[in-house]
Order: sequence, then structure tokens, then C-alpha cells
Amino acid sequence: MEHTSPFRWIGRTIKHAVDDYAWIGSFLAAILGTAWVLQQLGISLPGTSNQSVANALGYWSGRLSLLLFVVILVQAAARAGMEEGRQRLTLSPAHVRDLHRQAEIMSMALNMPHNYVPINLGSVAARNFGQHFPDVLIPVGAWNDGVHEWQLALKALNTRHEHEALRPIDGMTVQMSGVMLAVAWGTYASPLEVTWGVQTPGGVEVHNLMFSDPQMAQDIAVATIPPGVDAFAFANLVQRRLLEVRDWPEAVRVREAVASLQTIRPILSKEFEAVQLNHSPTGRCDSCRPPKPSRQSIRRR
Repeated sequence: MEHTSPFRWIGRTIKHAVDDYAWIGSFLAAILGTAWVLQQLGISLPGTSNQSVANALGYWSGRLSLLLFVVILVQAAARAGMEEGRQRLTLSPAHVRDLHRQAEIMSMALNMPHNYVPINLGSVAARNFGQHFPDVLIPVGAWNDGVHEWQLALKALNTRHEHEALRPIDGMTVQMSGVMLAVAWGTYASPLEVTWGVQTPGGVEVHNLMFSDPQMAQDIAVATIPPGVDAFAFANLVQRRLLEVRDWPEAVRVREAVASLQTIRPILSKEFEAVQLNHSPTGRCDSCRPPKPSRQSIRRR
């Protein structure tokens, strides 16, 4: 915790006792105080012919001087305290730019399609960011927890997929590992929501089962139809297998984790955008160093 130097505080108090229009009150207090001292020493005030006026000045000048001095000292001390508070809360422009840059770096983690990465909170810059914007750490923490859950769910899904990818369908080995994963992830729409079809490349006697995916807005090649197998029967078998894949508990867990991250993403994105528009962050951080204000900038205040 920072401590204010007593000499700096005294200097600021004296400065504020004479700057702007405060010098008028200080000057009057000095004149009245001088008149009182002269009266106490038995020295008559120059130009004072009226005895009652001289007596009044002798009696009241000291009290008025003390009153003015106390008032000026109080307001000067108050202004010195305000100046001290402003300096403690003021961050250097370079530090504010660092905070903006950190918000930009953190926001990059939100913009990776089909992949989710945690936001690093262990660096010095990230700790400074968190100390200035503690409220933003709440959705950041939710994001990191969601990414961790997604990683665990994805690992479990990949393990399940390795055991299931080459499992025969009605005695037939069907190569559609990539499609199975995409359906499990939710990248492709449900097999019940796509339009199935058969592609026959020109000049070859090969028939490929495909579907038109409304979610991806494109045609997806699924697998080659084995020779002598009815295309409709094969499509029915493949559809049932993909529906089974989509309903794997591991697949459901992955899609739920993705849905949670998709909910947090726009909220956190707005928070980072707000930070980058904030040029007067509040609070303090371990690395904060306030700028040294020039005498000219202090005088303007």
C-alpha cells in the first residue's frame, strides 16, 4: 500500500493556499494578522485617526485573520487530498493501452471455429487485467470451465469413436469415420433432417451415398455403396448407424458443452469490447505506476 509523503502533502497544501483566487484570502489573512501583531506591540496603524476603528482592528483583526487562515487551510488541505486521490487513480496511457491489448489477445480465443481454447489468466498482463476488471473474470472463468468440460467430453467421444468407427454395418465394413465424428459433434445436422441421395460419378460404375446438409449448406459424401447392395437399404442402415452415433452419451455431452460455450461467447465478446473502449479503468494492480503530472497540468486543475 502506498503512503503519502508528509512533505509532499504540506507542499501541496501550501500551493493550494495561494493558487487561483485563494491567494486573496491568504493575503487578507496576512494583512489582518500583521495589523493585530502591530497593535499588540503598541504600534499604531498608519492612517488610522479614528480611535474606535483602531480599537476594532486591534480586537478583531487577529480573530478574523485566524478564521480566514483556518478556512483557507481547510480548503487547501481538501484540494491537496483531491489531487493526491486523482494521482493514485490515474493510470498511465501506456498501461491503459496494455490493458486494451490484453483484452484483444483474450478475445482471440473466442474466434476459433470448431475449436475452443482456454483464456490464459496466469501471465502478469492477465493478472493486471483481472485486477482492473474483476467483473470480466466471471464470464472468463465460465468460459475456461466450459472449455475444460468440452476437452474432457471430446476425449471421451474420441475414445468411443476409435472402438466404433470400423464396427461392421449388417456385416459390411463402411468407411465413414469422418462423417460419424461430424454427426456426433453436431457439425452436420441430424440424419433425420438431411436429404439423402446417390451420386454416380460419370464414366465409372461407383455409387456414393450422400446427403444434402441444410446446416452446412452443401452436399456431403458419406460412403461408397458396396456392389450388389440396394442403395435404399444401404442408406437406411447408414442412417440408423449415424442416429446411433448422434445419441452416444459422449456425443450428447460434447454438443451440450459446445452449446454452453456458444452462449458464453457473445457475452464475453461484449465484455472485451467494452474494455477496449474504456480509457479510464478503475482500481489498482500490482504493476500500476501513475504518471508524474507536470506543474502545468496541476495548475490547470
